[in-house]
Order: sequence, then C-alpha cells, then structure tokens
Amino acid sequence: MISGSLTIQRLLGAMKRLDASDLHIKVGLPPVYRIGGRLKHIDSPPLSEEECDHLFDSLLTPALRERFEDVGNLDFAWHHPDGDRFRIDLFRSGNHIHAAVRRVKA
Repeated sequence: MISGSLTIQRLLGAMKRLDASDLHIKVGLPPVYRIGGRLKHIDSPPLSEEECDHLFDSLLTPALRERFEDVGNLDFAWHHPDGDRFRIDLFRSGNHIHAAVRRVKA
C-alpha cells in the first residue's frame, strides 16, 4: 500500500522535528508541510491514488472508518506516541482521500 518507509506515523512524527504546524495530503503531490507560514513539499515522489486512499488506515478504528465511508469526511484527534496531538480532517475529493492535519502543541 504505502511505498517504502512513507507512513502517516513518520510524517506526523517529523512535524515536531521540523516545527511544522500543518501537513497536507493530496493525490498527485508529495506531502506538504507548513513551516513558519510557508508550504514545503517533502523530497518524495507524488502520492498515488492508492497511497492517499490507504495512508490513514492505521489511525482509523473500524467505527471511524465506517463514519468516514458513510459521510465522506471525518474530523478526529490522534495522539502520537511522543506526546504530540493532532487534529485530522479527512475528506473525499475526486473519490480519493485527501487530508489536512494540524499539530496541536501542548
């Protein structure tokens, strides 16, 4: 599903190191961080439709997945093992999952 070592946990974990406030996921583009108010693409190939559609699978409980499938969008919170918290907005665009993630600093 996700090629190489690109996982949502690694992308979220890098936000603290980079002091990124946001992460944007969209089909056809590499992941994009907002750092110091500027958008910065990571050095990665563009995300495929399949990668975007499955990138968040490990974060979604069956109940969250069902709600997303029923409604087509989902806002939820997630806690990274290092203590950071995130607000995640998943939505469908062109039948694929896109996301806007905000890091909530403690």
